[in-house]
Amino acid sequence: MPVLRTNSSYLMGALTLPVLLAGSSPFYAFLDFADWQWLQSGTTSGLTPEALVDALFDYLCTQRGLPALTVQQALLADYVASGARASPQALKGLLPEREAPQLLGAKTLAERQVRHLAVRQTVD
Repeated sequence: MPVLRTNSSYLMGALTLPVLLAGSSPFYAFLDFADWQWLQSGTTSGLTPEALVDALFDYLCTQRGLPALTVQQALLADYVASGARASPQALKGLLPEREAPQLLGAKTLAERQVRHLAVRQTVD
């Protein structure tokens, strides 16, 4: 079975998980998804978070018959909350703009190196 790490909202959080597990048995609902995933890709491990988002989108829309917009909204909210930085196909054009990473200036790097050397010299 794919590892979805719901305890840390890595992929599925408050919105997507209840949608996936809906029905008379959460266990069998998840098993159905895992079986479907196996049939689609031949694997249930080593999948990127983006591949799992796309698989969940496909599964919930095609197998469960849920409206694409409803599924996208749930996946989008949970994906953004997880802090993931890639762009799954199912969420193309929906993800918010991300700020460019801040690069440290040469002065800041030099200050850090001096601090590191000072700590290292006291330890040696």
